[in-house]
Amino acid sequence: TEGASKSRQWEYTGHRVSINPELTLRPEKPGEQVVVLKIVDDYGQESQASITIHVDKPTPPVAKMHLSKTRVVVGEPLTATDTTEGQIADRVWGWDKHSTSKEKEVRLIFLSEDEKTVVLKVTDAFGQVSQTTQVVTVVKPEAPKSAFRFSKQTASPGDTVALINESSDSAVRFEWTIGGETKSTEQHATLLVDDFSDINVTLVAWDRFDQQSEVAHTLSVPLPDKPMVDFSAPDLVQPGESITLVDNSIGSIIGDGKWFVNGEAVGTGRSFQFRLELPGTYVVRRQISGPGGIAELSHEIEVLPFECPRAGFTVGNEQPF
Repeated sequence: TEGASKSRQWEYTGHRVSINPELTLRPEKPGEQVVVLKIVDDYGQESQASITIHVDKPTPPVAKMHLSKTRVVVGEPLTATDTTEGQIADRVWGWDKHSTSKEKEVRLIFLSEDEKTVVLKVTDAFGQVSQTTQVVTVVKPEAPKSAFRFSKQTASPGDTVALINESSDSAVRFEWTIGGETKSTEQHATLLVDDFSDINVTLVAWDRFDQQSEVAHTLSVPLPDKPMVDFSAPDLVQPGESITLVDNSIGSIIGDGKWFVNGEAVGTGRSFQFRLELPGTYVVRRQISGPGGIAELSHEIEVLPFECPRAGFTVGNEQPF
């Protein structure tokens, strides 16, 4: 002010704010702000001056976010963090349709596969808005891995074998096929070995997305060795002498077996009794069967010749000659 003054009054936005020679202002909102200075001298004369200050809004915030992952498996969590530049008064997250949050950091879990859009909207104290988006690719997990093992690697008829399921944890449904037939939908199964033949077993496993995998193994049911044939029989007999053959075979045997004499079947059973009436050489053969196959053993029996007759007669009381 030029000239002497008795008093002064500063006015700002229509309000008296100071009488000091110097006024410091901190504009609180944008727009045109009028500053008025009123001066009164010793004679009560008044003078007034004003100036209009143009207050601009501050630089608006720039919405930014950081995602810990941009590709996840269904159900796998990820973290979204607000990294906005500038001052904000409010934020709103949006993802997966109706999910929202106002936290600076949010944990996201998607329960279906798709391209998911994560939205961050920020607003400063002056109503300036900034928004950013990022896309998260949500995929199905890998198909479950089917796996199982037998409680024993080889088996025999009559054995019960456990089928131990070792599929991956994501598998939720199972189907066992044993010997060409669906036998079970339980997690673990068992099978009963009926005969000497290998058994094919297949396991199919599904996850909750109906993805499946399959694995197959064969249970070995090996044939036993052929039975060992043995029987007792004489080497030499007299014509017409009764002969008894006794089977001493060992091993897995099916049925009673057969007896042959010179190639002709003559009987069955563990023992056999017969007569050879005529002299000569006879081949006795024993044949037995087992799961491992047929086994045979032959033995020769010699029937001695008939004894020559011894002629003799008496004359009177003389001894024969």
